[in-house]
Amino acid sequence: MPSLWIVWIIFQEYGYSLIASSKLYASTTVPEEVHCRTGGANRTLASSFPVDYQRLQRTKQQQYIDYKLHYGLRYNPSKPNGRNGTQEHPLRERKKFLPPKSPYEPPLLSVFHIISFVNGPCVPRRQSSTVEGNVGLDNHTVWTGVCYHEQECILLNGTPMDSCAGGFGVCCVFRYGCDGRTEQNVSYFHSPHYPLAATDALPCGFTLVLQRTVQQVLLEFLFFELQPPQLGNCIEDQFIVSVQNDQRAYPVLCGINTGQHMYLDIDRAYSHRLYLSAVFNSKQPRAFLVKITQVWQTLATPRAPASCLQFYEGVSGVLKSFNYDNNSILVTNRKASYFVS
Repeated sequence: MPSLWIVWIIFQEYGYSLIASSKLYASTTVPEEVHCRTGGANRTLASSFPVDYQRLQRTKQQQYIDYKLHYGLRYNPSKPNGRNGTQEHPLRERKKFLPPKSPYEPPLLSVFHIISFVNGPCVPRRQSSTVEGNVGLDNHTVWTGVCYHEQECILLNGTPMDSCAGGFGVCCVFRYGCDGRTEQNVSYFHSPHYPLAATDALPCGFTLVLQRTVQQVLLEFLFFELQPPQLGNCIEDQFIVSVQNDQRAYPVLCGINTGQHMYLDIDRAYSHRLYLSAVFNSKQPRAFLVKITQVWQTLATPRAPASCLQFYEGVSGVLKSFNYDNNSILVTNRKASYFVS
């Protein structure tokens, strides 16, 4: 009798727990998916067996079978069925069916060629047909430019006049009207609508940015005809030359000065700009064309002695003061110094 009582107690303790455990595993039976990749298609194989549901929720990593890797793992380099007693890799066997590579041969004519040339001075053989307002140029003027590529010339606000560098460049001339500004070594400053006469009463200015190595600036008045002075003073028209931070006074020009020139000493420690101003106070006709050249030691243009406003080279010649003309009055402000070499 006591033994039956003990069996009954054991059954009560462990029997119900085993039944509950079996029911729990039966209720949490979920399919497990195994993904296989074969080439480009994906296949899913499902199987059902009791698993822990909570553990399955925490494990979200899917299982894959990479058949390409499995195929590559079959390569055994120690298997003596290939060349030199070793097995060749399956991917290398494809090279046997490819044609042999031919040596590289460069093309006979390249599509792109890099052309470089020196940006040196040039003189155009033919003149352009317009300056401003479709007005013809004076064909007697000999222009001086710089050889640039055409697009580069336009970006620098220049005017292409002729070809250079075997046709790969253009002779770019830098000429400016009112409110012009440049830093070129050789440039031109002209009156509005040159070579036609300007009849507007207005100021006309030009700014030259000086180079670091410049020592002098040469102004050549290729064409210069303004209104004459009155009682020795320029009243109706004035052409004023000034250098930044320079206390030296240069003569104010008017009247006729075609063929004249002027040297300006430059101290780059203080001066960085050169200003040319033409003031027209009447509606009388006038016109001018001034060539501006920055001069330094190595340039072909000769340098004048210090404090020399005009400098001449030659055996003989004629010297004329500013605004000298048989039918005009001499300018009162004549602070000029002449040197003859």
